[in-house]
Order: sequence, then structure tokens, then C-alpha cells
Amino acid sequence: MLEKFAVIGAKAPPVLTRAMASALKGSGLPLKAEELAGLSMMLSVMGALVGLMSAGLSAGGLMITVVLAGLGAAGPVFACKASGGFREAQVARQLEAAGLDVAQAVHDGKPLQAVLATLAEKSEAPLSEELCIVLAEHRLGLPFPEALERLAIRVRTAETVQIVGVLKEHLATGSDPLDPYRLLNFQQPFEMPSVPWPAAPQSFEEVVHRLMLDVFDALEPRQIYER
Repeated sequence: MLEKFAVIGAKAPPVLTRAMASALKGSGLPLKAEELAGLSMMLSVMGALVGLMSAGLSAGGLMITVVLAGLGAAGPVFACKASGGFREAQVARQLEAAGLDVAQAVHDGKPLQAVLATLAEKSEAPLSEELCIVLAEHRLGLPFPEALERLAIRVRTAETVQIVGVLKEHLATGSDPLDPYRLLNFQQPFEMPSVPWPAAPQSFEEVVHRLMLDVFDALEPRQIYER
């Protein structure tokens, strides 16, 4: 069935395929943009047919037809958003549950990077996938604190932002022990990571850094994890 949707989606307008690719990012759904575009087109046609059969060609009927066709086309996008929200909540719960173990391991003198690598091996998806992405981006040249911040940008929950903020502070200051209370206290104020509009690069190294980030952002998180 997915192969048929992909064939249909391959004939879809490029703007629709790009929209579906954007909607799929972070959703965790093992689908391709072409497959989702094909499904969107099929649902749009079905919605239009239902509207025509139920309301006819009157002015009100045409309005209902347009609405049903639009809802059909947007249905896959809504599904991706719902799946992404569920996945973010899963990551936050898993990271919160592992917080005390992380704090204890760091308190015992283990480097944070090694602690998170062990957590990635022992955890289940989707947390294992997200931690593998952090480690992979770091191995490809991204500073570890920045790779952690990108995790908080992908998984924008209070729990994840709070934990990542404390871990980044630990890396910056080398504070030891890592305070479990601060790590898991989600009642204190937190700030969502922002992605400011960048100024013109001032050095060749900054140009290379931005190109690397653009490559990471162009890939699906699952592609980075699997490769």
C-alpha cells in the first residue's frame, strides 16, 4: 500500500512533498515524504467525493466539499504533529526517569559523554535514538554542549529543557557533584532554547560550522541515528 502512495506522491507538486518532509521531522513515523504526499492526495480526493455525494453541487455543497478535501489533505500533517508530541513526551519521561542515575554516575567521576553513551545503549527508543543523535553529531565535529542544546530544540518539553540546561551548566563549570534536585526540579523557571537569525559569518571556521548544522538539519534524525 505504501508503495502505491509513493507512486502517487511522486507526481505531487514539489511544495506538497516539501511540506510533508517538514511535517515528518521529529514525528518518529517510518514514512517517506512521497508516501505521505500520496496519502494526502488520496484523502483529499476521498473527502471531495464524500462532500459531493452528501451535499451535491449547491453552493453549500461545494463549500462542504472544499472543507472535506482540505481536511483530508491536512490529515497526515495532523497525524505527524500528534505523533511528534507523543514522541516528545516519551523522551521527556524516559530522560526524567534516568535523571538520578545520570547524576549519580557523574557524581562518581564518570565523564558526562560516557554516561550518556551508556544510557543510549541501555535505554529504549525514542530516548536511545535522541542520545545517539547527540553523540553522533558530537563525533562529527559539533561541540558537545551544542549537540545537547539541539536535543532540547528537537524535544521542546519543560523536563528536557531543564535537564539539558543543568547538564550544559555542569559542562561549562565542571561543578561536582551534579545536583539531582536541580536536575529534576521542573518547578523553577526555564527558557526554551531559541534559534536566533545568524549574523554574517566572521571566519572560515564559522562558515564550516554553519554548513555542518545545515547538513544535520537537512537529514532526518533517524538518518543520523542509523548511520
